[in-house]
Amino acid sequence: MTDVKAIAKEVVKELKRGQSIVVTASDIALMCAYAPDSKPVRDMLADPTFPPCVSLVEGGTRRYLRKDVERWIERKFQDESRLALQTFRA
Repeated sequence: MTDVKAIAKEVVKELKRGQSIVVTASDIALMCAYAPDSKPVRDMLADPTFPPCVSLVEGGTRRYLRKDVERWIERKFQDESRLALQTFRA
């Protein structure tokens, strides 16, 4: 029964994480189905159009506002879709 309780605690932790106002680079990787330290994630964070990080405490982990990150991801998907459609029509 302890295994079930441990799993339940992990599920609750992940659900709370999904409701967080701020996200870490690891959270962003999970949102995009990438490994946390993958090149695509590093490229996203280095993109000049990516939302700036926010500091909750000095010297703390870099965090990003979830709504800004989600908006950026949606815009990227729209841009990619538009580009694919233009290429297809050409």
